[in-house]
Amino acid sequence: MSIMTNTSALKRLLPFIFLAMLVSCSSDSDSSEEENGNAASVEELLVSGSPWTFVEYRIDEVLDANGANVMDLDFDNQIALENQLNNGLTLEFNSDGTGTTNQPSDFQWELIPNSSIRLTFDENEISESTLSVSESEMILGFEDEFEFVTEQNTIIGIEIRASLVFR
Repeated sequence: MSIMTNTSALKRLLPFIFLAMLVSCSSDSDSSEEENGNAASVEELLVSGSPWTFVEYRIDEVLDANGANVMDLDFDNQIALENQLNNGLTLEFNSDGTGTTNQPSDFQWELIPNSSIRLTFDENEISESTLSVSESEMILGFEDEFEFVTEQNTIIGIEIRASLVFR
């Protein structure tokens, strides 16, 4: 009797096994398309994902605290401030190397071979950032600095590596 039950269970599982094999083969063909160069280029991802909407500012690494005793709360406050300042920011990349933001500012953009991007704004402010982009997310990484007031009321700069995340 248990042999019949196992055979019956196997018959019920066959459609699921077949579906799993089909999905597995489908994902193999997708990865071979990427290997053959059919995956979207960074430029195509930037343009097709536009407009990119700011989601999060994060501090990835402290490069130099300049001898200050900086607490987690200080970093949390800086993150909260940057999130507030960038809230609602959108970046739109055009295929001709130009772009716009929802804040009255246009920019030019240029991909740099080492996975970086150069953004030049109307005010001639040039920003160079590392770039990571997929169909659903863009991350701009850069070096930044924020002011920190010590216990002696001295203002020093805390150098960090930060990221802006857009979706």
